[in-house]
Amino acid sequence: MESKFGLNLDEFHPSQGGTAVALGFFDGVHRGHRAILRTVQELARTRGLEPIAFTFSNHPATLLASERVPDLLTDQAERFALIESLGLRVVWMDFQPDFSRIEAAEFARVFLQERLRARVVSVGPNYRFGHGARGDGGLLVSLAPDLGFEVIQVPGLESAGALVSSSRIRRLVGHGRMEEAAVALGRPYRVLGPVEAGDSRGAHLGTRTANLRIPEGRVVPATGVYAVWAGCLGNLRPGVANFGIRPTFGGGVPVLEVHLFDFKADLYGRLLEVFMVSRLRDERRFPQAEDLQTQIGLDVALARAILARSSKPESLVRLG
Repeated sequence: MESKFGLNLDEFHPSQGGTAVALGFFDGVHRGHRAILRTVQELARTRGLEPIAFTFSNHPATLLASERVPDLLTDQAERFALIESLGLRVVWMDFQPDFSRIEAAEFARVFLQERLRARVVSVGPNYRFGHGARGDGGLLVSLAPDLGFEVIQVPGLESAGALVSSSRIRRLVGHGRMEEAAVALGRPYRVLGPVEAGDSRGAHLGTRTANLRIPEGRVVPATGVYAVWAGCLGNLRPGVANFGIRPTFGGGVPVLEVHLFDFKADLYGRLLEVFMVSRLRDERRFPQAEDLQTQIGLDVALARAILARSSKPESLVRLG
């Protein structure tokens, strides 16, 4: 997905006074990432530097370990928009084979000192760089005096007794533990996609739905029924959603079916933004459509109660 946020490294010209640089891939832009990004933003403000986040357009694993490329919490557009909403400019480059062979010391000299004109560099506890991922925060600290910049190592944050990390949040979403994922992310997990034509079964059951697929390469949540906030163009409404194969009607390809409360407009073809707040139950096969209809009524009541106690998330569409 193309992003109107961010600037390719080849087009970036650092200010004469230099830059404060946050380093990382920042998938999810979770609370730990935000601590790094806000540190850079504040240091840039107090020292008269230009705040930037230097990152890659593609995950390094796409080249280094293609069989282990993770599904992502955010696509490029969402990731860049979230970073720039914190007051930093995203400067990015593609992770290419030639880049993967650059030694850590050369990366620090060529990219941080020369091309970005870094005066301050901030990293988290898991940051690795250079050929074979041999570089870390400690190596940056040792290189920094000769390269003219200071290194700030931001400690990791914990949530529920575990370090906040993109990999942990991916696991939480994949198991449907949305409340825990939201605490670590700082917002509910979000899916954005075009509404596709359905079979109108929801309308026949009295709960008209807008159907979309989880985009390829994104973290797929556990199948089941969810309380959600969803809408188009930033106008979020409470609702309930089923993600799964619809076993009562013979199964098929997993689809996210979203029913917005007290809303009847046709959303076909429009981009629907869905924040998945809480998993209510497993997806089940019902003997009769009427049994499913009864259960949907219970799901709606529970989702309404949960969402009445939750804060409406900020639409990321509005960031654009």
